[in-house]
Amino acid sequence: MQEMNDNRALLEGVLEELGLEAGAREKGQLLQFAGLLLEGLKKQRLVGEKTAAEIIGKHFYDSLVPASFSLLHSGAVLDLGTGAGFPGLPLKIISPGTPFFLLEANGRKINFLKNVVAELGLAEVFLLHGRAEKIGQQEEYRERFGTVLSRAVAHTSVLLELSLPLAALGGRLVFFKGPRAYEELERSRRALELCGGRFKESREYCLPSGEKRVLLIFEKVASTPPQYPRRDGVPLKRPLDRLE
Repeated sequence: MQEMNDNRALLEGVLEELGLEAGAREKGQLLQFAGLLLEGLKKQRLVGEKTAAEIIGKHFYDSLVPASFSLLHSGAVLDLGTGAGFPGLPLKIISPGTPFFLLEANGRKINFLKNVVAELGLAEVFLLHGRAEKIGQQEEYRERFGTVLSRAVAHTSVLLELSLPLAALGGRLVFFKGPRAYEELERSRRALELCGGRFKESREYCLPSGEKRVLLIFEKVASTPPQYPRRDGVPLKRPLDRLE
């Protein structure tokens, strides 16, 4: 009981520090999600952290920063490479009226997320099992999303080729990055130009641990040519910035 109270107090502290409001239902869902992650760790590696406090202080905090900066654009949100549900599920929980699509290629993680969505009773959460290269070429999803998020997935150049085809014209991309964020940005100019994007701004912040983080934010300013994204695996093996 004491641990549960401590976790709730930690979560409330995270929300307060980020300037976010959440009702009792949303706080309960976030704490339940942390519990389900710990339970899931018995079967597969979902996150490196081993306690609910670590999950709240790192993954929840990090995932909620875009909401703190009011970076979610209008329309549906896509979390590209969601893994165990970050940043998509914490953001969905505190934004219950926004449709969220979680894209993940790992089938075991998709099964875990199905269980989480059901257990938490979340509405308008859509799980996409597959690779971004294929999803980005499907008419149903191409240039559909107001916001595309990606956390700890790939180099910025690769993410731009995978994400811009999925973003609606006028939409926004938000990439979670570490200390090499600006170096990656400099090496991604060609991908931006070819795929219809424009760099908008960056936001710097620190996790409670003191780790430095950067959000790179882009706009979709032109339709992406139909040849992008290229076929499975090619964006990672042959990033556009290396083809200059």
